Amino acid sequence: MMKYTCYHGTQSNFAKIIIKTKSYEPRGRLKDWLGAGCYFYIEDKQSAFNFCKCVKRIPESKIVVLETLINVDNAYDLTCKETYARYKASLCKFRKRLSKQKDAKSYPRILDGHFINVLEQYLNFDCIIAKFRDNEKYKTGYSRIINPVLLPETESKKVICVKKINCIDEDSIKEA
Repeated sequence: MMKYTCYHGTQSNFAKIIIKTKSYEPRGRLKDWLGAGCYFYIEDKQSAFNFCKCVKRIPESKIVVLETLINVDNAYDLTCKETYARYKASLCKFRKRLSKQKDAKSYPRILDGHFINVLEQYLNFDCIIAKFRDNEKYKTGYSRIINPVLLPETESKKVICVKKINCIDEDSIKEA
């Protein structure tokens, strides 16, 4: 089992609820970059804060960063170059197969999050780990998943999207 110290940035009113109930409610949606689930930065408190400030546009005075331990038995790790290569090849095949269906024009663009949720059904992983580039302006509808070979550790952060909430150590949830 792998154990990660992770950080989740949120608004102060939500932080109070999370600490009181000792639980996170998954807010991620199917179309989000790693699909539905709870998102955390691995060992990086400042990036959790920056994400709230820059992407979610929460005023600094209302941002709270929570520290949480995540215990993982089965991770789908896109920071591993072999896993990433298999993922990209499978995604291409999936998109190609879907485009050949007679009602293909009625499907929206297949985003990473959609495909990851399909993969999760078959591979039954607890979470997915990927690199994320801080302070990047991402276009809606384009992949945010970074090829681990192309980006040095110093220019990226690891993000974990927890799919199975029981991986979160409830007793570890605290303000960072």
